Amino acid sequence: VLALAGVVLVPLFANLALLHALREPFQRSYALMSLCVFIYGVFWSNSLFAILPGLSFETRFVGTWVSLGGAIFFNLLFLTQFLERRVLAAWQRLALPVTGAIILTGSVVCGFYALHLPEGAFEVYHLLYLPALVVLVCACVTAYRNGSQLLWIYLISWLPALVVILLGLWSLLRAVCLGADRRLLLWFLGTFFVAV
Repeated sequence: VLALAGVVLVPLFANLALLHALREPFQRSYALMSLCVFIYGVFWSNSLFAILPGLSFETRFVGTWVSLGGAIFFNLLFLTQFLERRVLAAWQRLALPVTGAIILTGSVVCGFYALHLPEGAFEVYHLLYLPALVVLVCACVTAYRNGSQLLWIYLISWLPALVVILLGLWSLLRAVCLGADRRLLLWFLGTFFVAV
């Protein structure tokens, strides 16, 4: 956990220093995204239970889901602010943060009501990622076609995370092929759409 904290917090503090010096809006979004990733890592890894053993599972659900939704929202907002203005269409500049806000809203609902939601609700939640995925792919293709040089920085920076996600998906796919139940398959498909 301390290694994770260092890996995430060092860039966060460096970015806050750059934000103070340069005052670029995308740095604020990046710092908030990094903070949400850190919070997600702490809640998801159960490390918080070692520090605060009396913490309820409901609090863990809220922290995990809301921080994940926040990370996705701020990532899409970051992309909108980071890329050159000329490379995205106006609808894409609007659609990226709007679809991120939809995911964040779904994350808040799932986080606060996770233990009380009906069966199948989490699969529906994962479907909220589809519009954001479509908009993100369209925005990246449009930016590429319009000659964005900053797009490559964004894509390369996500390469390590993509490798980890794909390795996790491979493990999950092996589990599904070895006879797991239908819910696991639905979860896999939802996760696949998120990862792509």
